[in-house]
Amino acid sequence: MTVTFLHLSDLHFQPQLWESCNLVKDAFFGDVQEQLSNAKNPFLLFSGDFIKEGGSDEQIKLFLEQFDPFLTACGLPCKRRICVPGNHDVSRSALKTRLLIHTATLDAISDERHFNDEFPQLSQLILRDKFEPYIKFESSFASFGCCQESIGGNGWEISPDVGVYCLNTALCSSAGLPNREGHVPSDSGKLHVYTRDIHSWLSKTKFKQRILVLHHPTSWLSPWARQEVEAIAATSFNLVFSGHLHDGNVLQQSNGLRKVITCAAPPLFTNKTERLGYSLVTLEDSGKVSINYREWSPRRRFVAGTGISGNDLGIVVFTPDQASPIAPAAEVAPVGDPSIVQEMLQHELDEATTCYASKKRIWVGRDLSKVAETSKDRKETPLISSDQFLSQLKTCVIRSPKQYGLTALAKYWSMKSFEASNRKTFLLTVDAGNDDFPNYEKAVKREIEKRCRSLGASPSQISGIIIDSPISEYEARKIFAATQKAFPSLPVVLLFPVEYSPDISGVLNWDELAGIETLYLYALSRSRVRELVAAYIADSDNLDEDAVTKKVLDDIDALNMHRTPLNCILLLKLLEQAFDDSPVNRTEVIGRVLFLMFHQFNKIPRYATRPDLKDCEYALGYFCEWLIREKKLAFTKREFDSKVEEYTRSRAIDMDREVLFSFLQSERILVLRAMHFEFRFNFWVFYFAAHRMHHHQDFASFILHNGRYTSMPEIIEFYAGIDRRRKDAVERLTLDLRKMNEDFIARTGIARDFDLYKKAEWAPSSETISKLYESVQDNVQQSGMPKALKDAIADRTYDPSRPYRQEIAKFIRDSSLKQMIHAMQGAARALRNSDHVSPASKSELLKEVMACWKKVCQVLILLSPALAEKFSASFEDMGYYLGDGFENAKTVEERWKLVMTVIPDNVVSWYKDEVFSRKMGPLFSKFITDSKDPLEQLMLVLLLILQRPPGWQDEVESYILRTYKNSFYLSRVSDVLHQELLESIVSEPTRMQLRRLTAMVLAKHHIGAAHPSSKTIARVAKQLDKKMEKDERESDNEKKL
Repeated sequence: MTVTFLHLSDLHFQPQLWESCNLVKDAFFGDVQEQLSNAKNPFLLFSGDFIKEGGSDEQIKLFLEQFDPFLTACGLPCKRRICVPGNHDVSRSALKTRLLIHTATLDAISDERHFNDEFPQLSQLILRDKFEPYIKFESSFASFGCCQESIGGNGWEISPDVGVYCLNTALCSSAGLPNREGHVPSDSGKLHVYTRDIHSWLSKTKFKQRILVLHHPTSWLSPWARQEVEAIAATSFNLVFSGHLHDGNVLQQSNGLRKVITCAAPPLFTNKTERLGYSLVTLEDSGKVSINYREWSPRRRFVAGTGISGNDLGIVVFTPDQASPIAPAAEVAPVGDPSIVQEMLQHELDEATTCYASKKRIWVGRDLSKVAETSKDRKETPLISSDQFLSQLKTCVIRSPKQYGLTALAKYWSMKSFEASNRKTFLLTVDAGNDDFPNYEKAVKREIEKRCRSLGASPSQISGIIIDSPISEYEARKIFAATQKAFPSLPVVLLFPVEYSPDISGVLNWDELAGIETLYLYALSRSRVRELVAAYIADSDNLDEDAVTKKVLDDIDALNMHRTPLNCILLLKLLEQAFDDSPVNRTEVIGRVLFLMFHQFNKIPRYATRPDLKDCEYALGYFCEWLIREKKLAFTKREFDSKVEEYTRSRAIDMDREVLFSFLQSERILVLRAMHFEFRFNFWVFYFAAHRMHHHQDFASFILHNGRYTSMPEIIEFYAGIDRRRKDAVERLTLDLRKMNEDFIARTGIARDFDLYKKAEWAPSSETISKLYESVQDNVQQSGMPKALKDAIADRTYDPSRPYRQEIAKFIRDSSLKQMIHAMQGAARALRNSDHVSPASKSELLKEVMACWKKVCQVLILLSPALAEKFSASFEDMGYYLGDGFENAKTVEERWKLVMTVIPDNVVSWYKDEVFSRKMGPLFSKFITDSKDPLEQLMLVLLLILQRPPGWQDEVESYILRTYKNSFYLSRVSDVLHQELLESIVSEPTRMQLRRLTAMVLAKHHIGAAHPSSKTIARVAKQLDKKMEKDERESDNEKKL
């Protein structure tokens, strides 16, 4: 029977230390639950020092209150717990009054027979009292302990084949009490143990596997006790568990006849800055032992115990046939055992796909292409899935921005290739991202063979080599060439990320790459994001996959970040705290992202201190004000230090600039480009600057006046989003946008009420209605398209190259269409974030935003003939071109009609996310009711259909009923409703609302009913249902043919 032991030791529980002990405890709870999820037949094995002060009833009580229910919930109830006391579990108060006689009596004993003979009396007179609190604790906490019958130790059967003996090595401990001279004598070399009972237990039991548990390593025992216990362990036990030394290690020792594995546990807590950890030890029936170490990282979470195990995996494996008498695990790993190799590869993949302390290991498929995401040919170039690449493996270079997921992809290919070959061969991944990795042939070969052995594999099992992220282009070139020479018959894949995103498509002019293909790793498509979301929320019954997918995509696009697994999981991690499917308030999201990254940052030297996050925000706001005033993108480290010091000195505060800069650079908020630093994403500049505006009136006035904000609308959005009541911004934006609208009219001569759509009619023929019907798929019982196809449709407007462009626009002084649009975008975002500004002020700003939308429509109407003929046209400083779908028009006139038809739809699609918030439904409804402009009304109705805030269906129905049946406006409402019914991923009630409103429009227009009754709407829907059923049968017949 396989048994797994959760080996803990030296917790020294101090519940009052919330900033350290409880911090580690909470992280341990989260990690161990995950680690135990696949454990076979688990037991807890605690080798002493549960609490800091053994005589403290309060510490014992709080330990039981916090650990007992948690362990039970993890499948480790009292009957599955094994424990022994440590020196910290001894009651110092009970021992203090008799310390002198305790020390003198024990010092007088010099051999095993003397101690064993005197043990009953010693126990009664000086030993048992100091263990009374522990005995009481042990009886309620663990079924298998060492003080149940005798305080010297007890033996137990935990299965028919496995026996455990719990030996009390703290029997003679002085518990760190000072002697009469005030010195604290060490227990080392003075600890006697009671061996009579252990010999008796060994003679009476015959277990296939025996385990010895003690707190102190044998080196701390008295000379005779050490000699005896080591002899017993070597001849009668397979595993020995201990603690106390605060230095986890594992050894296998042999006496020539049998072997014993000694596992010394690391401490679970001493200080949060030290090496802490625990392990899971799996003992198989065959005698194979696997030890999976977990260690506390500076990022304040438990990770693979690489520092404890001495290898890159944190796993040590022993098999019964190992011959080395004393050897570290990394050197004795068996070669060629498929189960070990698979375990190692799976562990590496798990570690690579775990991030942001999510405790979730998630893999999502990736896509590659022969052209970069920034290429204009990206849409025409077919994608290569990660599995397709593996099946057609060849030597190549793969490029992407940093933190795109290259390492995780490499680990996935290693594991997948091993499984695909029936565990015979695999792709070997080597980490070339350090200064020590060699770059010449012989050394590279040695390094790769060494790496192979660390996985328990033979070099003959390598089917290909992946070189992961060399530190420079020079090193990449040298290592790539050396690897090809060392392994000429194997495919070599070089993963080479770039720091500066726009350089992604730059050509690598290496002679070594002649004839070798370069591929590019792409950001996640919408369907890939859905895969990731589904895996992440699999255990959450209260989260809807569609809603969460949409939220993640909206947030990541709003932040103008790459759709990478890391960024998606970061946002999912934030959503764990509170899910809100309303459009993102980016000020709050960025603040939460910053908080999460800041408090997980772990690269703070011991001599430094973590600065206060709020102080950092203020200092960075001051620095970003300087960047904006100086119109700078790039800066030197000296300039950064100078401005931050200038701010801290002016405020008489102390802050470690080096830690702040290290955080910004480590988390890649700042990146080095050439010889200067820049903010990787420009939203960081605007975020910090907006906070500066919030508490510095002079800078706020600087941004709000003279139209400066029009070159950076994000700063207004963030400024309004800080407290959602920036009345000064709303009023300034209203005045500026009103002036820009008036300037546009004066400059262009376009009449305010210019709207050709007033004269346009729907007037569809029977052929048009038939065509509309034929486009409808099965939407009666369920949505008509699979989610994957809908995701592809929704991604039509997604531009993966946009996050590569992070420039900050220069201030626009002259009036222009672009300036007006930028101002409108800033105004719309500010409006969206101004929940607590008066309704009258918000209505005035919305009026100007919609007037701007109308101006864009008017410009496009004027440009429509040129667009239809030449497929592109420009006005002032704005250019437009026709996308996919217009090539099928046979004549220019037909194309013009298509262009004219979709102009309002496009304007709404471009700018809806700037202004929409679910809370703004009443404001939109009031505008639609009060407005006299039919085009502006139409665009807001289309926005309601697309975004669907609470009560949207009532407002749309009201609009349908009061709109002329043959008007162009009603035809657009019909088409957009129909498109949403086909393409949107919605709940069943929402789908039925869309279906009913679509049927209402058709009934009003096609039948002529001004106010279609429920019966009429139902009759139209039934006719549509019959037509769809017929079309579906014909479609199925065509497929069969």
